[in-house]
Amino acid sequence: MAARSVKQPVYLPQEKPPKRHHAGRVILIIVLVIVALVGAFGYALYHSAKIVANDASTIQSTTSSLVSSLESGDTSTLKSSTDTIVTAAEEMHAETSNNLWAIASHLPYVGQDVSNVIELSDISYDLCNNALRPLSSSLSGFSLNSLISDGHIDVESLQSLADAISEVAPEIDDATTRADALQDGNIEQVNEVISKVKTQLDSVNGGVQGLAEVAPSIPALFGANGETRTYLLVAQNNSELRAAGGLPGSRMTLSVTDGHLELGESVSLSTGSTVDLALQDDETEMLGTAGGVSAAWSTYTPNFERAGELVAQGWEQAGYEAVDGVIAVDPVFLQRLLALTGGITTSDGTTVDGTNAAEVLMSDIYWEYGSSGDLQDEVFAEVAGLAFDKLMSSLGEVDIQDLLDVITTSAGDYRLQVWMADDQEEEVMRKLGLSGSISDDSSQPVLGIYLNDNTIAKIDWYLQVSSTIDGVVTNEDGTKTYTVTTSFTNTLTEEEAASAPQYVSGYSTEKNDTGDMILIPTIMAPAGGSISGLENGAKVGTLYGLDTRNFIIHLEPQQTVSYTYEVTCAAGAADLQVRMTPLAQESLMSSW
Repeated sequence: MAARSVKQPVYLPQEKPPKRHHAGRVILIIVLVIVALVGAFGYALYHSAKIVANDASTIQSTTSSLVSSLESGDTSTLKSSTDTIVTAAEEMHAETSNNLWAIASHLPYVGQDVSNVIELSDISYDLCNNALRPLSSSLSGFSLNSLISDGHIDVESLQSLADAISEVAPEIDDATTRADALQDGNIEQVNEVISKVKTQLDSVNGGVQGLAEVAPSIPALFGANGETRTYLLVAQNNSELRAAGGLPGSRMTLSVTDGHLELGESVSLSTGSTVDLALQDDETEMLGTAGGVSAAWSTYTPNFERAGELVAQGWEQAGYEAVDGVIAVDPVFLQRLLALTGGITTSDGTTVDGTNAAEVLMSDIYWEYGSSGDLQDEVFAEVAGLAFDKLMSSLGEVDIQDLLDVITTSAGDYRLQVWMADDQEEEVMRKLGLSGSISDDSSQPVLGIYLNDNTIAKIDWYLQVSSTIDGVVTNEDGTKTYTVTTSFTNTLTEEEAASAPQYVSGYSTEKNDTGDMILIPTIMAPAGGSISGLENGAKVGTLYGLDTRNFIIHLEPQQTVSYTYEVTCAAGAADLQVRMTPLAQESLMSSW
């Protein structure tokens, strides 16, 4: 029997069952990866932001000390402070320039805030490299306190300062424009920083642009490049008031070449007193003709831009050389300067210093020397010479900020005023607040209370003037009407009047008696405004385009005369301010 063949089984590879995909696990893995990436991104960004915040804090603290040192005139720490700020700004700029910040700037909610930080970083970087570094280099070794020494003004340093300011001004203006363009984000802390930066930059830029407009002209005013400038220095005596300050009793030239100053001989008002000056129609209509025929009345107008011009013309008519400008000062300004430098002692033993210069020069001298004008002129000339020498030898040791404060204060209350013959230089005086011009800005209303004395005396040492606002009403058209009361008081006593030299009590034939004080107030409305309530007995008209009242007051010893009137200002204007002719005694003048 044949053997049966056995069929060998064929083993086929068994197929694996299909693997089931768990979608939830895949999503979880992806989410975990994203979370890890976001976490790493977030951590990296957080770490970078801390670096940026620390750098910003360094810049802010160092900038504050830098500004303080510049304001005080101490530039010794300028380079080290600059290096610190630049290093921090460069690190901050490098951090915010990487991809982390670029990506974050496109994120929802925080994107605008991140973009703002990047832009602020760029602004800081550009300011450092385009403004701070050049400024630091230009001012290396420079000190404001070294500008004046041994009677000499360092014109070269002034020129360097002017050049440096002109160089950095456009960069600071550009940075300010960029910062102002930033829009608020959603993070309040970042918005607060941006707001603070905008405010600081706006403030700095305003000051720098203002300096850039005037700085290039300053060196020439002090005789740069060997050019001699000659100014007429006028001492105004507030004991005999003129609207622009006081009687221009003593005049002398002040010449300056390459910063070297030289004072000429004092010329009393008795020399060249008669003049023939062309006045404007509104001046003669409201103030009379005295300012055109007498040098003693050259400052009768409250607008020093006109007064300076008239004084200069009168000086030339007296036979003297033409001047480049007129500088008017009064004894209160001198007293402020002597308070910084220390006083002087005259040949008769009189001490004139920062506590008594005004009283000595506007009161004591007239009581001591009676009606002897020659003796008074000799004392004035001696005081002027000694004071000039003292100031020139000592101002270099004075803190520059203290000196600037005195100049700013004295320009602000019109005890220091400057007129320049050159129109462009006169514009510089306006921008510096030294021109004594009448404001034509209706948005910043100024009520003018100006005084001319007609007692022909030095009795105004005893004059007191105060003004108060008793109420304000907003009208339907948006204008505001203020109720103002201005009071004039003669503080001279009957006993003082009885014993006073006639030089003090006065020579006017219109006086009622010895103690009578005769004033001619001129009240001028603000630009775009008007005055009402001063029509009775007053001359009504316009002066320099402003509504004006002009009248005469007689004041007996210890008598007060008050006037209440309304002043209306233009719609949308700021609060009403007052400008008053500066009195001999600061303590006797006030306004609300």
